[in-house]
Amino acid sequence: MKISKGFIAAAFAVATGFAGTTAMADSCFWMSTDSGNPWVPAPQGDVDKDKCFALDSCDGGKGESGGGCYKWAASADAPREPWYSCFWLNNQTNEWVPAPQGMVSEGQCQALDSCQTGGGGQSGGGCYKWTVSATDPQNQWD
Repeated sequence: MKISKGFIAAAFAVATGFAGTTAMADSCFWMSTDSGNPWVPAPQGDVDKDKCFALDSCDGGKGESGGGCYKWAASADAPREPWYSCFWLNNQTNEWVPAPQGMVSEGQCQALDSCQTGGGGQSGGGCYKWTVSATDPQNQWD
């Protein structure tokens, strides 16, 4: 009996609770000087999105690397993901999670927020914030 790799991966996904999840976890990548492979895993090792943002000196990061370009992406060949995104405070778990509306702009996130001064209240009571990660502090709207 021949079992395909796809079947094994699907069986593993179902058994471990990852059914329906096809994308790999995002990682931090650094633009190397090697012309054959411009994006490689960050030389600092396994860094989270906050640290990757802090290191980036090319696309809106904090520049702590002193000039290195970093991106947060699904793979070295994948396009970078935006540094900032909209998070919603789940009232049942009291945890910040990605906004249930999916990818929204900063203006849309502000319009949804019902908890901070300057929020538009369109969510009817939901708390939203625009940050790099769910664990970052909530900033005031401009």
